[in-house]
Amino acid sequence: MSFLELEEKIQQKLHNQKEDLKEEKIEEIDPEILTKYNSINVFLGKAGSGKSFNILQTFAKISIASPNTHLIIYITKSGRVNDKTFDLFQEFIKIPIIFCSLEDAVSKFNEILQWKEIYRKIQEGDFNMKNLTSQNKKTLFEKLHIHNFKHKWLHTIVYFEDAHKNPLLYGNNKNLYFLQRIPLFRHDNCSYYFAIQLLVGFPTDLKTQITDLFLFPGYSNQQLKFIMNHVNIEMKPSEFIEYYKELDKREFIRINNETGDVEFY
Repeated sequence: MSFLELEEKIQQKLHNQKEDLKEEKIEEIDPEILTKYNSINVFLGKAGSGKSFNILQTFAKISIASPNTHLIIYITKSGRVNDKTFDLFQEFIKIPIIFCSLEDAVSKFNEILQWKEIYRKIQEGDFNMKNLTSQNKKTLFEKLHIHNFKHKWLHTIVYFEDAHKNPLLYGNNKNLYFLQRIPLFRHDNCSYYFAIQLLVGFPTDLKTQITDLFLFPGYSNQQLKFIMNHVNIEMKPSEFIEYYKELDKREFIRINNETGDVEFY
């Protein structure tokens, strides 16, 4: 086989698998939605800056625009939500929500991924449907909060409500479950949302994987310089700081960490 023939065969295989590869891409959900499929999103702002409002509003929009999004895994310290903003948006978020505490988040999320893997194998024809009993099918649907096999793939949202110093993410242990799992976000068809007040201490391995960073008002020049040193920004530092200082209380900046593009909202 010549090099030319090899290249042609590779291109043909890529063409044949284009739809399958598309599932694992970071891709727009809808032009009106701030975040993307298969992404890591950091909402960086002080208390009362609008982080929760924008995250939960995004979930409400996703529940309208994305039938593939089957579940939100909502992680808090105790497994209970004490957020008036959530109370405001709850009725508008039509996606099923599983609430997890720090103690059970790993086991619950890992179980969801295992059931998603079975779902994927069924969709790809790698699982013999004859081996799927009616009870197993019922359990699969219950665990994934779905009603049928309509969608070729399932998109899962994982939300760390207060991620700063969260022991599931922070510490010297590189073997923490989520530090190992989050970098597989595209393969797992998961989008992660982190609400934090400081970028200092946020795991380095995750900083490099950030898709979009949403920056809210209230930070000093020194804090902004630290942020700019850890995020890809295609703008002069002085110019960025000048525009940032003009933000009103509920406005924010979206930084695309892949392209360096900066948008003001």
